[in-house]
Amino acid sequence: MQTTITPEWKGEVRKRMTILGMTYEKLAEETGYSDSAIRKYMCGLYTSDKPRERIERVLGMR
Repeated sequence: MQTTITPEWKGEVRKRMTILGMTYEKLAEETGYSDSAIRKYMCGLYTSDKPRERIERVLGMR
């Protein structure tokens, strides 16, 4: 299964992370996922979209 990450979504996540001064490590901590899972998801290598909702909630996208 492929994730639904788009360049626009990824750009919005990175923008919000920058505004909040958040690293992948901090995002992982806040979402409850491991750092490696967040990195894999952001690179499109994760096999599902499960992390997406938590990422969006932590970053105020929902």
